[in-house]
Amino acid sequence: MEHNNTKLDGDALRALDALHRQDDHRLNTSEVRTLTGIEDNDKTRRRLLKLSEAGLVEIDEDERASTPIPPKRATLTDEGVEKAEKWNLDPTATDIRSPEHRLQRVERQLAVVNRRLDLLEKSATGNSDNIPELIEARRLVATISNYAVDELDADLGKYYPSDLGEA
Repeated sequence: MEHNNTKLDGDALRALDALHRQDDHRLNTSEVRTLTGIEDNDKTRRRLLKLSEAGLVEIDEDERASTPIPPKRATLTDEGVEKAEKWNLDPTATDIRSPEHRLQRVERQLAVVNRRLDLLEKSATGNSDNIPELIEARRLVATISNYAVDELDADLGKYYPSDLGEA
């Protein structure tokens, strides 16, 4: 995903989430690494730099550390706090769209698949159940529908056309 012309990966989003969960919205690289499971401090530092380039964190040195070279410390900016609250920061996802936007995307995909089904059914002669493309398209619709219901708690019934000729 991209924000302010800066590409953010899952590790960067996990770091943003870890920072947001802190009362003071502040962590050093070692703390971010521990909370996110990122492999090493250098990779953690690079992700914090990406968040800084995107305007989501400010970076300074952590003077609290008892090391000769103080670690970098990130603090969420106001925009970082706002985005962390607004975005879906599921640690396993890189999709930061809201559930409503994800549901709208699924609905658009279902509409496309339904149009494909209509075309296949119109081109079918006799027994349309024997057409492999139609069967696969029906499986795809069922998969997308199940995902929307299970993951997004969507009520797809209200989008079902009253007349089967409509899509």
